[in-house]
Amino acid sequence: MKSNEMMNEVMRCRLDMTHRARKEIGNWAIDENELFSMQEHFAVYIEKLPAKQENMTFSFYFDPEANAQLANHLKERVAVMECVYKNEGFLATNFRVKGRKEPVRTNRRLGVRLKFAVNQRTGSSMPIELYTRLRELPVAQERSEYVEKRIKSWEGYLRIEEKNADVADITAHFSQAHVNESFNQLTITCSGLDAKGWVQSRVSVRNSKVRVMISEMWLM
Repeated sequence: MKSNEMMNEVMRCRLDMTHRARKEIGNWAIDENELFSMQEHFAVYIEKLPAKQENMTFSFYFDPEANAQLANHLKERVAVMECVYKNEGFLATNFRVKGRKEPVRTNRRLGVRLKFAVNQRTGSSMPIELYTRLRELPVAQERSEYVEKRIKSWEGYLRIEEKNADVADITAHFSQAHVNESFNQLTITCSGLDAKGWVQSRVSVRNSKVRVMISEMWLM
């Protein structure tokens, strides 16, 4: 199952409030009980944040397309709630509302359907399946930094290859191009190359031009 795919089962979990989160929710509803009683359950996409004091920390993005009543109340804007995992449930530490174009469904987030047991001190411990998925979810910031490092490393490699290239550029016209089913081979029909240019083009295509094409695909 991919991170941004919605889990089918509706899972019940406890939700407690800090004073700050309760105050921020008060800008949009009478209190947290009114807000989270608008729907039977909520579709949220959970993004993992760096841990705080060894507690797992998350941002909950409420999907306006799947939460019709909440979205109508917030005028189609996106509610975001920050929580820490505590006492086999969630403790809300922050609540804010972002614009309509705020991204919600990304491959860095886990899609779940949650029924919140608000301010209930007993019962409603977190389902083991949800806890396991949250433990396995990578920290979004760390994943982004890793991808950025990989891109920079690849760009550095291409710069070195370009600097060390000793084959002169060749200009040629081609009339046909065909890509195979796996998109890892391009066949073109060229014309207008003399014998010397043909030998040279075989070297340049194998060692330079293919790498340029890969770099453009990587950065798209």
